Amino acid sequence: MKLGLIQASSQKEKNKTLEHYLNEAINSNDELINFGIYPDSNIQLSYVQVSLAIALLINSRSLDFVVTGCTSGQGMMPDCNPFPNIQCGYLPPARCFSV
Repeated sequence: MKLGLIQASSQKEKNKTLEHYLNEAINSNDELINFGIYPDSNIQLSYVQVSLAIALLINSRSLDFVVTGCTSGQGMMPDCNPFPNIQCGYLPPARCFSV
């Protein structure tokens, strides 16, 4: 499986952490491509720009799955879901669950 990681600029400080844990979670025959946004980047990517990139990557079959994020975790959903073949959902942080 080919996976992508891409986030809006508001989440650039979390990029390396997400990449680390995704690499731990995927199978050895899977490939993770980190599109950023990186902490040292001056580029500003909005939710709309990221959602368009995700739709292009998925619909061109360049990727099978994309992990993304935004400040609240809910901003990407309304931007991604209007595109064909894209289903974006919300996964809350583990600290939101009680045991």
